[in-house]
Amino acid sequence: GQNGLCWADFMLRRFMLQPSCSKRLVWEIAGVLLVFYDIVVIPLQFFDLPETAFTLALSWLTRLFWTADMLLSFFTGYISQDAQGMVEMRPSKVAWRYVRTRFALDMVVVGCDWLESIVSNDAALSLTGALRVVRCFRLARLAKARNITDYVVNHIRSEGKMIAGYVAVLMMALLLLIHVMACLWSGVRNSRWGGAGDDAESEWKQQALSGTLLERYVLCYHYILALFVGEHIVMPANVPQRIFTVAVLVFAFVVSASFVGSLTTAMTRLQIIASQRSAQFAVLNRYMSDCGISTPLSMRVQRNAQHALRERMKNIPESKVELLALISDPLRSEIHYEVYTPTIARHPFFMLYNKLNPVCVRQICHNTVSPINLSRGDVLFQEFEVPAVPQMFFVCSGRLLYRQGLAESQTVGCKQWLSEAALWTTWAHRGLLQARSECRLLAIDANRFVSIMTTFPTLHAVCYAEAFVAWLQEVDAFAGVSDIGDDSDRSRQLAVEAFTQVDDEFELPIEWRGNRLHSIASGDMGEHFRMRSGSMESVAELVTRPASHFARCLRPHAPSLTRRGR
Repeated sequence: GQNGLCWADFMLRRFMLQPSCSKRLVWEIAGVLLVFYDIVVIPLQFFDLPETAFTLALSWLTRLFWTADMLLSFFTGYISQDAQGMVEMRPSKVAWRYVRTRFALDMVVVGCDWLESIVSNDAALSLTGALRVVRCFRLARLAKARNITDYVVNHIRSEGKMIAGYVAVLMMALLLLIHVMACLWSGVRNSRWGGAGDDAESEWKQQALSGTLLERYVLCYHYILALFVGEHIVMPANVPQRIFTVAVLVFAFVVSASFVGSLTTAMTRLQIIASQRSAQFAVLNRYMSDCGISTPLSMRVQRNAQHALRERMKNIPESKVELLALISDPLRSEIHYEVYTPTIARHPFFMLYNKLNPVCVRQICHNTVSPINLSRGDVLFQEFEVPAVPQMFFVCSGRLLYRQGLAESQTVGCKQWLSEAALWTTWAHRGLLQARSECRLLAIDANRFVSIMTTFPTLHAVCYAEAFVAWLQEVDAFAGVSDIGDDSDRSRQLAVEAFTQVDDEFELPIEWRGNRLHSIASGDMGEHFRMRSGSMESVAELVTRPASHFARCLRPHAPSLTRRGR
């Protein structure tokens, strides 16, 4: 009954595969390669292709592969439209959907594969015509190539490459189509009803019947290719041949018109893309020339523009996706949450707070985070600059150089962040940050961040802000304070101590256990990182001004919570 079905779902869930996982993708690529092998080899049976050890081995490999694919289809989830695009992973639902959709087709195709082995091994049933009909059913597996096509389309970022790939697919499809038609023509010429009346063309028949496999194949391929361009190299000798020739001519007319139209459209699109870029850069160069821009700056501007175009190909800006403007705001919030959380969760506070209050982190990602692209040589901020719009930055890709006074320069890369203090207090940048390569960063707007945190009045952010500013007071403002932050013991200690102060039963994340942070769990941190209350008088007014703009916003709204409730 229902209990047995739930038990079966529970036991089989561990064997389920995501529809877009790498294992399933590799399996489908192997299936597409076998399908292309069938497309080439099966029509060649009209040339009485001799069976070798290689073809026999591949026949059995194909047979076993698609039999296993049927079993694998029972354990591959699918995207459910009824569940608002969620992946359905319940074995019973997956199996029922497969039985209702593709099971019948797969059963016919796989059954024909095994029937082929029975027919070919039984002398009494070794009928050449029946064997060819059975093998033709295997071409129905072309429907399997759709998932691979969708994957390739979704992962090609360049429109030019997409069009070039489309043209290549058109050419390959045309060549394969001519291949199939050439094999059919050979079958017609060699049949009893299609080969009659060839006495007037004894030379053709001699070459078509007695030549090598390659000679016969090239001759038939030449004949069909000539029909596609409207040329007759051999006139049909009887009614069946003439019917076949007329059918090919009509089919070739339709296919050629469609092919030429698609090819012309693709090539025109490529030319439009190239001309648009050339025109854009020409206007840019003309503008810089009219304004008398120096050559070094002009080169930097061009390089930045080229980088921006490459970034647009790799990561389509949200403003360019028109359909995103039509979907609901909660769905866009979930998109931003999945896109930005892996980056900002590198910071210990956001990592812990996401486990505690993912709704707030989702709002932060949706309303405060924005991507920034930098080209080589761009300066993000200067030393002692007080930003008009305070922001915290996370490095996603690229390499930057941070110089602080006369001190040695530092390299900033992925898994590091900058200007964290801007979230918790008024901040003046302590150094100069310059891009040394093409970079992509995420910026958190500090003002919006505070506004959102006031709508989720928990004390964790307040305690962390006080702890962070207290730590700033402990270090030398001019020698030790820096804009650079990373996932160090100090960062984790501040976050863990703040969360422990709010909730006595707070537990360390599993991934943080067993390392040098064991001292946090035992409470032996030392007074250097302890929470401090009272006035926070700064060692430099702009560096360690109290986090009053943050704490005062939150504390009046924070409810009176018990330790357990927090």
